[in-house]
Amino acid sequence: VLGLEKRITKFAGSSFNISSPQQVSEILFGKLQLSSKGLKKTPRGVVSTAAPELIKLKGQHPIIDALLEYRELMKLKTTYVEALPKLIDPKTLRIHSTFHQLGTATGRMSSSDPNLQNIPIRGEHGKEIRRAFIPADGFVFLSADYSQMELRVAAHVTQDEKMIEFFKEGQLGYVCGKIYYADGQGRELPERCLRDRVSRRSTAHFPEPRYI
Repeated sequence: VLGLEKRITKFAGSSFNISSPQQVSEILFGKLQLSSKGLKKTPRGVVSTAAPELIKLKGQHPIIDALLEYRELMKLKTTYVEALPKLIDPKTLRIHSTFHQLGTATGRMSSSDPNLQNIPIRGEHGKEIRRAFIPADGFVFLSADYSQMELRVAAHVTQDEKMIEFFKEGQLGYVCGKIYYADGQGRELPERCLRDRVSRRSTAHFPEPRYI
């Protein structure tokens, strides 16, 4: 981090608060005269220096890559490197996350201190953080998720025979239902089967439909 701070200062030609979006914006678009075309602005009218916007500037100046790496390291440092040791239980000398059954609007389970659903997996630094999570001897990590919870609730509430039939038969890869136009005429469209993949979401578009 200290090395990156020196590099960024050298690229900028002067010292500034790297953690200040406004000062970063002044350096990039004021002093270095980088193009801000196509970049979003903050509510105060300042050109945004959020990560998605900085990525659009890659290749314009070496300071951009340095800033992106700096932010990644600072996030890992404050969120994990500095925070995790404070969460160690003095009795077990291990970290015990807290699970919440009613912590989200959708009813899905969440966790905190630390959030186990947000452990980094990308980049070399993120992988190093992930390697710190090791189960105790004789234990393993269990990764679990609800299986189409919202659709199961919908099937129960609507008592849709087709949906219930698919769930009973264990055909969880498909969702079948009847789709009607929302024009009040009740014209029934042909039955559609939509495959819902964990790794890829697909959306079917129909003229102003409502789903029953």
